Amino acid sequence: MKRLRLLFCSILFLFALPLSIFAADISIHTAEGELACDIPPEIQNDRVFLPARSLLSYLGSEVTWQDETRSATFTYEDTDFLLTIGSRQAIVNGEAYTLDAAPYLSHDRVMLPLSFITEKCGISALWDAESRTVLLQEESISEEKLKDSVVMIRTNLMQGSGIILSADGIIATNYHVIEGASQLRVYLNDGECYIGPVTVIGLDSARDIAILQIEQTGLTPAVIGDDQAASAGDEVIVIGSPEGKFNQVSYGTISGKTTGLLASNAYVYHGSSGGALFDKNGTLLGMTCAYSGKLSLFIPVSYLLQTDRSLDMPISQMAELTSKVEQPLDLTYTEDAQNYYISWTPARNADHYELYISDAEHGSYQPLENSLRNRFYWSFPYVLSISKEAKGGFYLRVVAVNDGVSSSPSNAIYIPPTSSADTTAE
Repeated sequence: MKRLRLLFCSILFLFALPLSIFAADISIHTAEGELACDIPPEIQNDRVFLPARSLLSYLGSEVTWQDETRSATFTYEDTDFLLTIGSRQAIVNGEAYTLDAAPYLSHDRVMLPLSFITEKCGISALWDAESRTVLLQEESISEEKLKDSVVMIRTNLMQGSGIILSADGIIATNYHVIEGASQLRVYLNDGECYIGPVTVIGLDSARDIAILQIEQTGLTPAVIGDDQAASAGDEVIVIGSPEGKFNQVSYGTISGKTTGLLASNAYVYHGSSGGALFDKNGTLLGMTCAYSGKLSLFIPVSYLLQTDRSLDMPISQMAELTSKVEQPLDLTYTEDAQNYYISWTPARNADHYELYISDAEHGSYQPLENSLRNRFYWSFPYVLSISKEAKGGFYLRVVAVNDGVSSSPSNAIYIPPTSSADTTAE
């Protein structure tokens, strides 16, 4: 059971409590509230001891008692413990450690040293002298651990970033990072540069997603998060290699989201593409794809997982693919009492967009004129607003344009009774 938290203030770790603190005064708290103990915490040799079952219940572990050796064994995640009544030697993952005070029995309960166990489990035991409370809280997220799941990518054409999705070498990046490439190197956080075979196993050029397979095992995959649960104001961590600066970390918050995109104020720049967006618990929410003004944009992780991986193409064949202007996706609208707000996911290679309207879904579409003569520029969280004041409804399509070449039109959506005369580009 994981309780990852970022700590943004200074804290005092509980390695010892003063002799004047009596066990009856102490309460143990977690993020969920006070920890229930069937007997009160006790102090031995200036160390707080808790009944084994109470502590291990919090950890999500079960203790096994061995009568013949008077030993307690338990496992927390990938850490195995062996502690013996009356012995100051503890075994953790096969390695011996010396305790300040030995485990003991009290009221027929096995009492375990709190600070030793929480330290080995990566959990902080924080002492609040004013309230005489111990707060159990998992230590701050290690940037290095998160970096282990992020790589830098260099092709013969450009530099970007990538996210490790599996221990056996599956890596996600942006389509535009590998577009036109014939060679590719992967730089891992441990300093290794992978120059072996690279196979493209998934491509979604419209979503700007590429899934790669390298011939390497033992990698550290990102822990997958829930992009649907992300909301404005959530704290996030972004890791990538802007301008070739390897695995740089920036912090920010979620600014908002639309269908197909998450936005944040965390810093990204050229070279960050394909990098990782983590939530404050260290789980992957999305992949860096672009920036617009002061906003950084990310493809939700769910789209990475949905990308088909049945392709089997050497990276060299990317140089043979013909580039095209991508069709805009996710055309939709939101509304309030006065307006409809039109948005879509930007096409990765669009200079601008043109909008077309029709009275019938499959009818003849005419340009939606604005002050720029049907030239719209993508912005977040919406591209244009349409007033609700006038009568009459219409169907709307959007086309991406790059260097005078237009994409195929998007799917049409119906805008309820209103008028194009009241349309304004934002």
